[in-house]
Amino acid sequence: VDAAGLRRVQEAVLAAFPGASWSVDQVLTDDPWVVTRWTATGTQTGEFQGIAPTGKSATWSGINAFRVECGLIVESWTEFDQIGRLQQLGALPTDTLAATPAVPETTSGEPASPASCAATDEAAMADAVGTWYDDGWSRGDAAALERIVAVDLIHHWATGPDAAGAATLIDRVAQWRAVMPDMA
Repeated sequence: VDAAGLRRVQEAVLAAFPGASWSVDQVLTDDPWVVTRWTATGTQTGEFQGIAPTGKSATWSGINAFRVECGLIVESWTEFDQIGRLQQLGALPTDTLAATPAVPETTSGEPASPASCAATDEAAMADAVGTWYDDGWSRGDAAALERIVAVDLIHHWATGPDAAGAATLIDRVAQWRAVMPDMA
């Protein structure tokens, strides 16, 4: 999407949710990249994606990755919870995935465990994330996920309700792999 297309998308969101507000919850930088985790809230008072105004409030979250060169954003990536927003507006059913335990409130974005541990180096962090994708998601290896996630992991999903606990994450991965067995 070019700049004009991006503007049209933003105008459509603001026309449907005229009082919408965004808050930046976290910022990570790794030159030339800046990654933000954000939350938006608004009440749908205008038509949105073919949905007549509902008067319902919705809260959705997302992540943006920006590549910055010479002080200008030259590339951006956006992922956000479109399904959750549509569910809150009543446009999609809310039972699309199995029920999950209630997710405890967090304020820092940090998991509750482990309470204390030795500092983790960047190679170990990269290895854990690589295992998440390669073994956990691509191969459906539950034991690999159990090795790398905290028992009380809180996982915020873009495609359904948040998950609390490693067992819930493993079950959700299995559900996804059941409908898409060749997912990689």
